[in-house]
Amino acid sequence: MSCLWRVQTGGALHRMKDRLAAVLQAPAHSAAILVAAGAVVSLAGYATGSRALEALFLGSAPASLASAFCFLLLSVSLWFLRPPSGEFWHRWSPGARSLPAFAVTVYAGLRVIGALRESGRAAAEPGALAGVLPNTAICFALLGLALLVVEPGNSKRVARGQLLCLGAGTIALAALLAGSYEDSATGQAGAIILMPPASSLGLLLLAAGFLMERFEGGLLEVTHSDSAGGVMARRFLPAAILIPPLLGYLCWHGKNLGLYSFETSLLLFALSNVVVFCGLIIRTAISLHITDRERQRAQNALQQANEMLTEWVRELEVRNKETLLLNEMGDRLQTCLTTEEACAVITKSALLLFPNDCGALFVTNASKNLVEVMAVWGGFTAQEPVFAPENCWALRSGRVHRVDDPAKSPVCTHVRPGIRNGYLCVPMVAQGEAIGVLHLEMGPPPPDGRPVMTDAKNRLALSVSDHLGLALASLRLRETLHHQSIRDPLTGLFNRRYMEESLERELRRADRKQRPLAALMLDLDHFKRFNDTLGHAAGDATLRSIGSFLQSRMRKDDIVCRYGGEEFTIIMPESSLEVATQRAERLREDCKRLDISLNGQSLGNVTISVGIACFPDHGTTAEQLLHIADLALYRAKAAGRDCVMAGARPTEPAAH
Repeated sequence: MSCLWRVQTGGALHRMKDRLAAVLQAPAHSAAILVAAGAVVSLAGYATGSRALEALFLGSAPASLASAFCFLLLSVSLWFLRPPSGEFWHRWSPGARSLPAFAVTVYAGLRVIGALRESGRAAAEPGALAGVLPNTAICFALLGLALLVVEPGNSKRVARGQLLCLGAGTIALAALLAGSYEDSATGQAGAIILMPPASSLGLLLLAAGFLMERFEGGLLEVTHSDSAGGVMARRFLPAAILIPPLLGYLCWHGKNLGLYSFETSLLLFALSNVVVFCGLIIRTAISLHITDRERQRAQNALQQANEMLTEWVRELEVRNKETLLLNEMGDRLQTCLTTEEACAVITKSALLLFPNDCGALFVTNASKNLVEVMAVWGGFTAQEPVFAPENCWALRSGRVHRVDDPAKSPVCTHVRPGIRNGYLCVPMVAQGEAIGVLHLEMGPPPPDGRPVMTDAKNRLALSVSDHLGLALASLRLRETLHHQSIRDPLTGLFNRRYMEESLERELRRADRKQRPLAALMLDLDHFKRFNDTLGHAAGDATLRSIGSFLQSRMRKDDIVCRYGGEEFTIIMPESSLEVATQRAERLREDCKRLDISLNGQSLGNVTISVGIACFPDHGTTAEQLLHIADLALYRAKAAGRDCVMAGARPTEPAAH
């Protein structure tokens, strides 16, 4: 039972605390309800003839009937200053606020005018309906005008209403304090500001409720703000206004009842004020301390947020820079025509993307049994420039191999010994096939102690690997297509179209440099009979052998092409007719000693016939040179084959 009683008592106290907080949050409603309750009690006393109930507040002198009605009407008008939410209340709110305030204002105004005309009458508040003291009537008029003038959404009208209400509250407060000190010199003011204590308290409550209401703007604009000053003003200003008058009223009431003397009442009043204001000061200090602590906490949170935001901005800038560099690298790789150009682009881009690290790009060869270094940057030194794919954990597993501490993680065999700061091996995959690996070795740690291996760098390496994989696959495909377009598929030599383009280019160069150029036409002797006798497979093997033979005997600048069938064309830049003839004779002699075999069986030897034309002796165009060389080849065939013939100059007759 004791526990149940404690629980119930605690719940009741908690509910009372919530209700008190709600009352303090709506000062106009609280003041209106309190004053209206006193007015209703007073009116009930007049209706029942009970002298004890006629007082507006318990223990005070009986209030006049007119004052009770005015307090009731002003309370209703003040309560409708902020009506509750709902369509019904908002529909009746304008009239319910304006009509009572208007009635009180008219009555109080008439009473003030009448008092001015009857200034010689006694200064005691009568109980009749028309009997309200002039000072009380003035306060009623000021409060009524304030409620009529105020408009919650208009700051100027709110300020005017608060100014009128402040005047009424000042008169009521002065009257109450003057009445409390009637036995002293201060009490002489009571002859000028004459007002019953009950009326003064009621007017002070109405004025405080009006002034503490949270309007938009006005004289007390700070009270409706959500800052620390606004919160403290709403908490303590009503108490600072009402507590001293209430204490004075209690002292005055006790003195009238004969409980203590005037001097004792002054002492009690002073002590009560000291206690109350000390409590307010302590409460204010606690609130300021809490506010400062919350502000400091908010500043720390804001500083952390700013630092985090700054870090995010820095990371975003770095990410944008990396994205631009990646896009630029991808665009340049798309325009590369050779592997050498791609290596140069990759090296320069990697230095910008990984400025503090070194690394290399390894690419698998055509047979996919070896991985060769293609590009290096940042002073990288490879332990093995060529290694097997199984020596790399990334190529073996098909995913990124990250080593933060070489002493605690498995290290790839191709990595140089003594590495300290870790590394990354990222496989490059294109169209589901691993075409290489991106190897990145971390540099020394920065002075600020940040880790050298980060997730951001890991993501960047993955992005670079994807770009490189696609670009290298595209370059390989482009090289393959280009090779197929200019090479003969059987012999691997250049085809006729490439030969014609190259001959035009070399002729322009020779004409510009005033250097000679030789064109050789070669034909295999009796190749048709060889092909018909031994079969087409033997013929293809012979053509492949002759192609390899010619490539091995020519200079790097020479262009060897398959002209068609068993005919070949060789373009020799900067070769005179004599030099071309000597080299052709050497080719003819070496070809006779060439051993051609198929499936381990020797196919015998073949001989060649050669026709030579030279620029500018035999012509200045590609058509002229090829025509002269072809005529010389026919002359060599007619002369019994296995010989070399130089073309006749255009002015010389051709030998038969």
